[in-house]
Amino acid sequence: MRYLAKKIIEALITIFIVTIIVFLAIHSSGDPINSLLPDSATEAQRQELTEKLGLDRPLVEQYGRFVKDALSGDLGTSYTSKRPVLEMIAEKLPYTFELALVAIIIAFIVTIIFGSLAAIWKNTILDRIILAIAAFFKASPIFFIAILAVQLLGVKLRVLPVAGAGTPLHLVMPAGLLGLAIASDMTTLLRSNMIAVLESDFIKFGRLRGLPEYKVILKHALRNSFSSVLALSSFIFASLISGSIVVETIFAWPGVGILSYNSVISRDFPVVQGIVLILSILTILLSFTMDALLAMLDPRIRKSV
Repeated sequence: MRYLAKKIIEALITIFIVTIIVFLAIHSSGDPINSLLPDSATEAQRQELTEKLGLDRPLVEQYGRFVKDALSGDLGTSYTSKRPVLEMIAEKLPYTFELALVAIIIAFIVTIIFGSLAAIWKNTILDRIILAIAAFFKASPIFFIAILAVQLLGVKLRVLPVAGAGTPLHLVMPAGLLGLAIASDMTTLLRSNMIAVLESDFIKFGRLRGLPEYKVILKHALRNSFSSVLALSSFIFASLISGSIVVETIFAWPGVGILSYNSVISRDFPVVQGIVLILSILTILLSFTMDALLAMLDPRIRKSV
């Protein structure tokens, strides 16, 4: 219980800090009035709109109002579309969930297969190829890889659609690239841990007892190595969010990522604040759930707190 209570407190503090940072960042990025009114607008019109949106109030008061309204389920109204922010986010979330779910499935499949192969055949050509590919995805910005994929698979070979949604093929490139980007760190981590487990005494003892090699690998080595990958849940979910914004924008995927990008460009403060709050809560809840599962599966985690 102490472990879970600590995680709840950490989650609440994180949400509070994230909302403050984003609130200050977007309010220091420029005046949204410039993008809401034409260049011919008079100073009186600008002042009237500023007062109407409450932007003439002190930042502390604006933040307090945002938190108060958010606690009651009201994330405000978009400056540009005049629609409720919560309604706009709810409309886009299913697309982002679909992208994230497929990406995480791809990431785990790639990690389990290639992380295990690299560990089993360490220091071989196969191991070096896997590590080189993982290093490429870790070192390269996702937008760079996405542009390369668009040019090769979409423009030159024309085997996959490069923008939009609607069919499973539209999901292949964005979800595939996002999944591979996440899998790069997970694969190298699984490889390192699995090598250590395979060289441990209990694995050697199992082999001496005559256990089939597939049982040694799947039941013991992989199982004991994979908990460390699950412990990366915070990194995984954070990577999904940051990566989805880039991927959705490049591939015109109609999710929360492209909505947040457009809102930042137009300085639509309520939408940006609402998206950050919702995604922060979802990320922390998912991470908290994963931590709770790890604590139940591994008593050492609870005892370390």
